[in-house]
Amino acid sequence: MIKFLRHVVVDDFWLKLFSLVLAVLFWLTVSFAIQQKEVAPSPAPTLTPAVHTFFNLPVVVMSSAADVAQL
Repeated sequence: MIKFLRHVVVDDFWLKLFSLVLAVLFWLTVSFAIQQKEVAPSPAPTLTPAVHTFFNLPVVVMSSAADVAQL
């Protein structure tokens, strides 16, 4: 069991350490970017598109000539 754990930790140690450092740097970059986005006010108010819902429009189902028999 000790031999297995030693193999897991020691083999390719520098590659594992590099991967850990790279993951931590990536995590820190993303967390700082999220914090900056929350803190920084927007320079101008964003315009939201107007949403219109129409209830009285007819719906026409279109199909090819081969599908007519299935309707």
